[in-house]
Amino acid sequence: MVIEVIANEYEHNLFASYINHGPCEVSNLNCIKPGSNLEDYVNEVQEYGFNHIILIGVREHGIIFLNCYGRLFILDTMTGVLWPLGDTLDEAVTKPWTGELAWNVDEAGTIFEVEYYGIIRGVKEDQKPLKIEETHKKTKTNKGKKKKKKGILF
Repeated sequence: MVIEVIANEYEHNLFASYINHGPCEVSNLNCIKPGSNLEDYVNEVQEYGFNHIILIGVREHGIIFLNCYGRLFILDTMTGVLWPLGDTLDEAVTKPWTGELAWNVDEAGTIFEVEYYGIIRGVKEDQKPLKIEETHKKTKTNKGKKKKKKGILF
């Protein structure tokens, strides 16, 4: 896999702030040490079929990168998905991120889209998120009602 990094640290910081998709670390990207989180992130990106990326920065649980066509992505290992942010850099910067669409990869290496609320495209069951009333039964309360005393007759 080919990994490129913007060489000038000032320009790298400028580019990362221009994208403005949350804080990211831009220093120490030139050295991917074996066993490091950065190596794990790059290996996970490779599972999605990327063979050439431009690394922008490291986030708390993932990385921000461009593919070789200029599309911006965030790998988020906390949610286990890859977020495509736009088809062009301008679109990624100007269009607000809604988090409606993500990519995931299964054990067989098949990449699929996941829609908002975790609904997989093409699956017809569970199209809407359940309401709280449907998942938890409400307990009846006797607020405002007097309790009848039951006495024992001998």
